[in-house]
Amino acid sequence: MTWESIASASTALAVIVAIISFIFESRRSRAINEIQLLTGLDQQFCSAGFCKKRRLAAEHLCQTTKTDAVNEDWDVVSDVLDFFQVLGTTVKHGHIRTELVYKYFFYWFSNYWIAGLPYVKYVQQNSRITYGDAHWLYQKLASYDQKHNAGALVNQSENERIEFLQWEVHNNCEPTSV
Repeated sequence: MTWESIASASTALAVIVAIISFIFESRRSRAINEIQLLTGLDQQFCSAGFCKKRRLAAEHLCQTTKTDAVNEDWDVVSDVLDFFQVLGTTVKHGHIRTELVYKYFFYWFSNYWIAGLPYVKYVQQNSRITYGDAHWLYQKLASYDQKHNAGALVNQSENERIEFLQWEVHNNCEPTSV
């Protein structure tokens, strides 16, 4: 074995170690970014201003769960649905894993989504892409719920959904947890 072959082997080993280090650091960085993004979304969702929006949306949905979606009062629901649209876009582009979003937000998302479907369908008549990522996310999370939670959240009764909405009207917006 010559010094040249030893140097070549050492160089190859150094490249392999660098690649492995890069992969490890990339995964660690992605995990940190994912948690920071999720925490930021959770803080937004539980902020005083957004809690007020959730409360107004829940009040509207308690009073008009199956009524005419043309009513301008549905605008209070759109703020909450817009949040879930952003969440859907974030997950769809791979910035947050589905299972984490399920654990943080699906309880709220499933209830608001089902209760707000008349409005979603109305809006999508004129703009098919509006709430498209939220719809995509709902399907992914509903499938996850069926597989890992026996569909406990997607198969709620109408009474359970109304109880949720009433709870949201009176909730104190405690931060969510995993």
